[in-house]
This record gives sequence, C-alpha cells and structure tokens, in this order.
Amino acid sequence: RRSGLGYGRVLGTPRHAETEIAGVMNTQTPLYSTLLLAVATLPGVVSTLQRTGQAKFIEKTYMMPGTATGGLEMRSIAGGVTAYFRSLNYKIEDSSQKGRIRFIGNMQGSISQASFLTLVVLGCFAAVGIIVQSLFPEGPFGLGPNVWFAPCVFSPWAGWYYWGRAFRRDIVELSLEMSDDLATTTLCALGDQETIEALQKGVRFQSP
Repeated sequence: RRSGLGYGRVLGTPRHAETEIAGVMNTQTPLYSTLLLAVATLPGVVSTLQRTGQAKFIEKTYMMPGTATGGLEMRSIAGGVTAYFRSLNYKIEDSSQKGRIRFIGNMQGSISQASFLTLVVLGCFAAVGIIVQSLFPEGPFGLGPNVWFAPCVFSPWAGWYYWGRAFRRDIVELSLEMSDDLATTTLCALGDQETIEALQKGVRFQSP
C-alpha cells in the first residue's frame, strides 16, 4: 500500500507542475503583450518631445467686409493689428516680400507645458515599470522590484528639454488688400500656428 500510494504521488506531481506552469504562462502572456504596447508608444512620446518648442508655420486668410459693405477701412484694421502686436512687445520691420509687413517678437516658455511633458514621460516610465515589475519581481541582479522605476528620475528632463527650446524668435508677416469694388477686405497672415490663432482671438477675425 505504501509503495502504491507513493507511486501515485510521484505520478501526480508532474501533472500538477505542468498545470502550474501553464497557468503562469497564461498569466504572463497578457503582460508581455501589454509591455510590447507600452514600448510601442515610446517613439510617439519621443516625437512629441522633439516637436515641442518648434514653430509650426501656417498661412491663413481672413475675409472681412469692405468699406462698400459697411466694413472698416484698411487703416483701422492695420491699426488694430499693430496695437495687438505692440501689446505683446513685438517690433515692426519691413518684410523681404513686397506688400507685407513683419512683426518680430520673442516666444516665452510655458510652465504648464513643461509640467505636462514631465508628467507624460513620468507616466510612460511608471507604466513600463509596473509591467516589468510583474514579469520580473526580483529585479535585475536581484536588486528588487523597485529598481524598474529608476528611469522615472529622468522625467524632469522632458520639461528641461522643452524649456530650452521654447524661448525663440517669433516672426509673423501680414498683408492687407481690398477688392476693386471695395466689398471685401482680405488679410493674409503667415507665422507660427499658436501666434496666428491667438491673433484671430485677440482681434476677432473670421476665417472663411
């Protein structure tokens, strides 16, 4: 009886071990998939950081009623635009293109943007750390699971990187024309997207 009982235990042990191994593999498979997805997002985070602080030039056209249809004179529109940029400490210079006027100012860094980028990188590192911690709880070289969160200390570098690129020279070029029948006044603006959108809100132009 003892030999039979012992034999049965020997046979049962490998089956139980195989079941445990299969269960562990089934548990780790979703973790590996999640890890791959997290790693796949890293190039997007890097691309976002590389684009921060860089000017994204666009050209926008605004159509306004001319003097024949009750609109403002070109002199009044030009005065409003000039007053807006002067309030932002922009200087006026002649453009290399005929019929255009150039406004030059200095872009300032945004603390909220720097904080946002820092949190994005911190969340990315923390997410990868949580996943890798579940897969390798002992850590590399037996240093423990918390070592996987060590890259989080580099997250402030994202805000510093943005801050070093945010302060730059900002150039906006404008041209103002009125149709021959004085029914329509057209303002063309070329510059950084953020500056042009702020101009539209500040002077309340309407884009067609």
